[in-house]
Amino acid sequence: MKLINEFNIEIIRTSRRKTVSLQIINGIVKVTSPKYLSDKQIYSVIADKTKWIRKNLAAEQLGPVFTPKKFIENELFLFLGISYPLEIIDNKSQGTTLMERSFLVNTKRNGKEVHVLLKEWFRKQALSILTDRTNIQADRLGLFPKKISIRDYKSRWGSCNGRGEITYNWKIIMAPLSIVDYVIVHELCHLTHHNHSKDYWNTVSISLPSYKTDQNWLKTNGKLLDW
Repeated sequence: MKLINEFNIEIIRTSRRKTVSLQIINGIVKVTSPKYLSDKQIYSVIADKTKWIRKNLAAEQLGPVFTPKKFIENELFLFLGISYPLEIIDNKSQGTTLMERSFLVNTKRNGKEVHVLLKEWFRKQALSILTDRTNIQADRLGLFPKKISIRDYKSRWGSCNGRGEITYNWKIIMAPLSIVDYVIVHELCHLTHHNHSKDYWNTVSISLPSYKTDQNWLKTNGKLLDW
């Protein structure tokens, strides 16, 4: 990472890019450039974008703003708390892959198809990760659900029914792993308390002392975990 024109800059060169793209992530200007461009050429692009960079750095500091996804090149998508830009490759074979620095979607179709392929990948990852993490927390707490599943929820991150079955909102895997674990502990504790009573919250607090911090994170940032 370099300090250029007052900005913290991270430059990523890739043979897949034909133009320079800029993104603001956690106060850092991430510049993705074609491999053949020199540092001087990249610095020139950064200088031309100074006004845009300042505006977007200031907006990031004000807090998260929900923007509907368009499923286009370089759009950012969260996975376990990390933002990855979207790369769309014109390819007959369809599918989504998480590369080291980006989501790579292979398709010959439009944004709607990109949405479908990306969601399919996220749901598959969600079921795997949430099942594994639930089993880890269940062993730790001695609370074992009868079944684990995922679905689309509009206004909740999970639920636990009277049969001991836990269902998660698949979108929670966009959040950092600590937040994922909070949601898991929240639902596991419902296996012994089918309400949000004082006893329930005491159980949550003993199981996860940091739960209030995690809860506040979701209240502040939950709107970003949606598309």
